[in-house]
Formats: sequence, structure tokens, C-alpha cells
Amino acid sequence: MNKRRRSYLAVAFALTVAVPAAAVEKTTVQPQPVKATEVCARNDSGNAVQMPENGFSDVRGLGFIPPWGSNGRDVWLERFDAAEYRRLIQLGKKAFPKLNTLRIVFSMDAWYDNRELAVQNMRKAGEIVKSEGMKMIPVYFNNWHTIPDFGGLSHEILKSGSGTWKNFGNYITEVAQTLEPLDVVLVHDICNEPLNNCLYWEEGTERMRDFVAKMAEYLHSVSRVPVTVGSQAGPWKRTTCGVDCDIDLFAPCVDVISCHPYIVMGREFGSREKYLDWILEKAAKYGKPVLATECCIGARTDAERVEIIRKELDGLVRRRIGFVAHGLTPSPAADLHKAKEGQGGGFFMPFMDLNGVVRPGHEAFNEY
Repeated sequence: MNKRRRSYLAVAFALTVAVPAAAVEKTTVQPQPVKATEVCARNDSGNAVQMPENGFSDVRGLGFIPPWGSNGRDVWLERFDAAEYRRLIQLGKKAFPKLNTLRIVFSMDAWYDNRELAVQNMRKAGEIVKSEGMKMIPVYFNNWHTIPDFGGLSHEILKSGSGTWKNFGNYITEVAQTLEPLDVVLVHDICNEPLNNCLYWEEGTERMRDFVAKMAEYLHSVSRVPVTVGSQAGPWKRTTCGVDCDIDLFAPCVDVISCHPYIVMGREFGSREKYLDWILEKAAKYGKPVLATECCIGARTDAERVEIIRKELDGLVRRRIGFVAHGLTPSPAADLHKAKEGQGGGFFMPFMDLNGVVRPGHEAFNEY
């Protein structure tokens, strides 16, 4: 979540929490169908990209950044604790029996610092997720920057030339190839919220579009697993790069339309129902399935958060859109810890504590 989004959250809460919920509007767009072994694209080798047999509508996931680091280097290098990683996942499964997917943010920075150790630990994470009977959504790059900063991309980095982009390709293909034999990846997520800090900036948006397209090529060259990019799926107030929303910008190069349909998004439509229908209409235009890879924004109190969880998940499930809420446990990473001196807390978004105790009311996850 970026800072600009936070700037209007007080208004959003007034609209979505303080005011009693109105009667649910009738959905006009048909829920997305579940297609068996759907083929959406072909990689450079001519191998079909295979969709999960039951599509994505049954995805019930949580984002997971473990509690020993606020940035990618701390998470994936020397501090990585496989036993603790497994323990927290097992606690999550016990607390949330429907949990079947974890969205896990990898780190290019860690790979640059210690390539061998980073890949080793990322593979170990995949092995643990697999052994616990779950799927993972690896996120390879990040353009969500706040305090503390997890690390990731900047437009200065993307401007640094083709040699750097080749290194990006080496990173993304090495990790993807390491995970491929495990059969644990549900979908490859190229980048978390790639358009943060460049919306309406023609040069920056164009460069990010080209970057995502190039990384999709790399992934399709080594993996049959479908590819997506974790965009916010919001309409723009004016055209940039010839399109008026990020779905149109990225859809041609990915296999799955990802969205982060937080309750503060899509206010231009006048209702959340119309906003979610718009996402499905856009996906139908490209003939691609939809998956919400982030949802359930934080709030000032547990009670307010639970009301938001219900509103967000209800709209998704009625449209048969699978979801990954944020997040599993507390972490020093932004939005997963309470505010403290000199380090913003943002929104406290974990669903359980480090002992597996579910936050009050957050067992609502299990109802969907």
C-alpha cells in the first residue's frame, strides 16, 4: 500500500465503516466460470501455460512476511529460520482451515547480496509450503515503498540499462526454475503494485509496462505455471500510455488478471459492487481469469477491520473470485505491526499473532 492511498483512508472509513452498510446491490456481471486445465498462453518453447484444474475461485490465501525482518535481505538471508517458518504456517492452517495459499514476497536485493543462500532459502520455503499441502504465489519484485521499506524496484534502477534488466532476468529465471520441480507455485507474480509512484507519468508507466512484459517473457521461457502481476486494478482519471487503467496496461503479457480490490478502491464507480463488476468485465475482454492477490485493508479497531473483511470477501466470493488477504502474522514489515516511535505502523493487518491466536473476530476468514 502506498502513501497516497493512505491520504484518503480517513474519508474512506467514514464512508465504509461509520455508515451502516446498505442493501447489497444485484450483481450484473456473471461470475467467472471455472475451466478445467485452461490454456491461456504459450511460452517461447511452445509449451502451454497450464491453469489449475479448478481455476482460481477456490483460492483462500494470506500474505506471509515472516517476523524476523522488515526487508528482503533480513527475511531471505542469514536470519531465515526454516523451523519457525514451518511452525507459523502450521499455526495458520490450524487457525484457518480453509487456508490453501500463501503469497510470499521474494527479494531481488537478497539475491544480489548472496545468490546461493537466497535461492536456497527460497527453495526451502517452497518445500515447506508444499509439505504442508499448500500452494504459494511467489512475488519476485516489489514497487510498494513505505516505512520501513521492504526493498525492491525504483525507476532509477529501471533506467539503468539492458545489463541490469538481464540481471533481473537471471534472478527471476533462477528462482522460478528452482521452484518448478516442487509443483508448489500456483501463479508467478512478477511485481507487487508496479505502478506505485508513477501513475500519470508517461515515461515511468511505459518503462514499467515494458519491464513487466520482459519479465513475463523470462518466466514463460522456463515455467508452465501461469504468470500475473500484482496491480491495484484501478481506473485512471486520464489516459496514460494509451490506456485508462492498469488492467489494460498489463493484461496482454500475463495469463491471470490480479487485483488488489481494497475497499478504498474504485470509489469512482459509486459502489463497490459496480467496481468489482468492472474488474470482471475487463478480464472478460481479455478472456483471462481473475484473482485478488491482496485484500482486507486494515482499520483503527478489530471491530472495524472485521466489518471490512466481511464486505470485501463477500463481494469477491459472490463473483467466484479467489482471494489472498493480507496477512498471516505480525512482522516488522510495514502494515504488519502496530505504530511505534520513528517507525510508522500504517495498518495492523495480520490475522493472528505469533502464537496462533486469532485476532478478535478475524475468524470471519473461515466463513468464506
